[in-house]
Amino acid sequence: MLISNNAALPREAQNQKLTGPKESDIQTLGRTSTDHEQGSKITNIAKKYLGASYVWGGTSPTDGWDCSGYVQFVFREAGIELPRIEQWVGQQRIKREEALPGDFIVQDGGTHGGIYAGNGMMYSALNPSQGTMLHSVDIMPAEFYRISQ
Repeated sequence: MLISNNAALPREAQNQKLTGPKESDIQTLGRTSTDHEQGSKITNIAKKYLGASYVWGGTSPTDGWDCSGYVQFVFREAGIELPRIEQWVGQQRIKREEALPGDFIVQDGGTHGGIYAGNGMMYSALNPSQGTMLHSVDIMPAEFYRISQ
């Protein structure tokens, strides 16, 4: 049924506002607004370190890091502890179309990892010649994970 005018819509009483659910109660693709804030926090941290050197086995932005060292460092700065390797173990695997900024990406069967930036892009410490950068997820086969605290 089409409503041709606003007569059938709910009206606010004087000094009363119509309200819906609280923002914290709204869920999008399995994430609450708090989770969205966490995702933004993670991607903002990841962005700060673009250009840092890649060093195999490294764990710091000043001395260089590899992909897992970068991911561990970023998540730790966001208040989330991850193991040094196999960071996806015990996390919730999600479909690519469900991925949101701040989710974790495992590529090439576990040989590479990074942080989903959105729009098919990811942050990672890619290799010694390119360092820490924003690049396409599609450079290698990818699996997506939601990191839980």
